[in-house]
Amino acid sequence: MLAHDGPHVVEVRISRFAFEPALVEIAMGDTVVWINDDPAPHTATAADSSWDTGEMTRDTRAAITFDQPGEHPYLCTFHPQMQGTVVVRSESNH
Repeated sequence: MLAHDGPHVVEVRISRFAFEPALVEIAMGDTVVWINDDPAPHTATAADSSWDTGEMTRDTRAAITFDQPGEHPYLCTFHPQMQGTVVVRSESNH
């Protein structure tokens, strides 16, 4: 699934106060786009505060490109029970 011909974009929907999917696996250089389908505002904010989408209101989206391998846990600062993880692989294929 990570076989690459260049950077890819992966979507994470925010619905019913949850990130869907909560776990995404990408390659370095890929971008994750969060789309808020909820009426409430949300963020996708790194647990270590190294990145943040900022506030997303309903029907808005925000993107982060990942250049560092590893596990990147995140949460919504408005609703900390909402959590997810972006796993970034250093290899471009598996």
